[in-house]
Amino acid sequence: MTVNLTIINQYKMFVFGQDEKYIHIDEMEMTKVEKCVSEVVEWMNNAVSAQAKKSLDQDPAVHSSEIKAKLQVRTIRS
Repeated sequence: MTVNLTIINQYKMFVFGQDEKYIHIDEMEMTKVEKCVSEVVEWMNNAVSAQAKKSLDQDPAVHSSEIKAKLQVRTIRS
């Protein structure tokens, strides 16, 4: 999850304009990124919550293939 949080923090810096290298990007693009990040954070929180409810001998709530697919969809949309 550390890598995902790093990516999310980078997007937050982009959206909220805390980094000078993103200042040139218009508000409409930033809004799209903010929405995308919010959706991914919600999905990730739901996945972590579902996994926390499972015991170690149960199948995982989210498989790595689902995470990779989610990342790929977000990459394609950008």
